[in-house]
Amino acid sequence: MPASSSFGGRRVAGAPIKNLFPAYAAGATVVVIWGATPAATRLAVDAVDPVFVALARTFLAAALVAPFLLWRRRARPRTGGQWISVMTAGVAGFIVFPLAFSIGVKATSPTHAALINAVIPVFSGFFGVLFERRRPGGRWFLGMAIAVLGVVFLIVLRSRGVGEATVRGDLLCLLSSAMAGLGYVVGSRASRTLGSVVVTFWAIAIAAALLLSATFLMPFGALSISPVMARDVGAIAWGAIFYLGFGATVVAYVLWNWALAEAGVTRIAPLQFAMPLVSLSLAVVLFHQHFSVPLALSVGAVLLGIFLSRRG
Repeated sequence: MPASSSFGGRRVAGAPIKNLFPAYAAGATVVVIWGATPAATRLAVDAVDPVFVALARTFLAAALVAPFLLWRRRARPRTGGQWISVMTAGVAGFIVFPLAFSIGVKATSPTHAALINAVIPVFSGFFGVLFERRRPGGRWFLGMAIAVLGVVFLIVLRSRGVGEATVRGDLLCLLSSAMAGLGYVVGSRASRTLGSVVVTFWAIAIAAALLLSATFLMPFGALSISPVMARDVGAIAWGAIFYLGFGATVVAYVLWNWALAEAGVTRIAPLQFAMPLVSLSLAVVLFHQHFSVPLALSVGAVLLGIFLSRRG
């Protein structure tokens, strides 16, 4: 049967129909990769210092993107505004986010970290509205309020199944989600002129350069990676760090931006609703977390809030 498409309200025979399955598959793969990030981070920080995990993650990602930057030396920011945008994306998304999230995951429960990580789309929407200087609809404000209340409910109330959760850890995870949202929005705005791969890879490189400088400027060890520390990291922790640096930081960003470009935001973005389900399922299976009633209520509020804010 010949393919057909719509033109002027009529179906036109013979017009090719774009195959969106690869884009959906790429988007779903990214959702699984990002959904497993809290679990991978917890596996790493259970074995080694969380600061080491954050630094190693960014340094590994920088080592992976360096050949591309050397090969495409002309593909780089040109104006001062572009450099500021890329640097902001790098500091927010590849310095503050991994540091705050790694330390926060260590200080709270895997279920709390997983759910708080799921509100990144809400922060992305907030910063998007802020930078675009547009007034969203009422459903956006309602969705934001519901999602925030869901997170506040999670942080304030304690239940028997999440006794290891702390307010400090939850707030650090919340800070990491805000920084991830900021980095995503600033990076996407810069991508309009530079391209998503160039922005992402340069942001990673700038973040790694800043962190490397900090390791020499702070000799007291707050941001240091010693050979002894690296040697003591076990196979599971190294596997988790490689997953975070290669999968969650490089591969996922490239696949996600490609999927958005191929199928459009309206088709791909809703796949993010599966992220908390992936994260929470792994938390229950790998870390034997108890899925309590307060947690279930928080999950429902966050998902409803994300849905409404997307629709608004």
